[in-house]
Amino acid sequence: MCHTLAVMAAQTRENGKADAIIYVDTEGKFRPERLVAIAHSRGLDMHTTNWLSNIMYVNTMTSYRQEQVLLNNSLNFLLENEEMPISLLIVDSIINNYRIFGAK
Repeated sequence: MCHTLAVMAAQTRENGKADAIIYVDTEGKFRPERLVAIAHSRGLDMHTTNWLSNIMYVNTMTSYRQEQVLLNNSLNFLLENEEMPISLLIVDSIINNYRIFGAK
């Protein structure tokens, strides 16, 4: 679902502009080739727009890195940037890095 949302939100609008998307990957499952397959299956023309560049990808495989990304001022700067508005912020699993694996 996260990949589909990213594809749909990254498309260029009729006025020739597109908003940016921030994709925070906590599970290591982000795949650009999957985005292309989703776009193709929906009949979106990938050659006339550079929509993939509208998706900003951030890998946060540890809780420390996740907190750095989500709590620092650079993310706030991106969200408040009027020249490149962010239309969607995806965090694929906000709790993944805090689970206790192997607990019974």
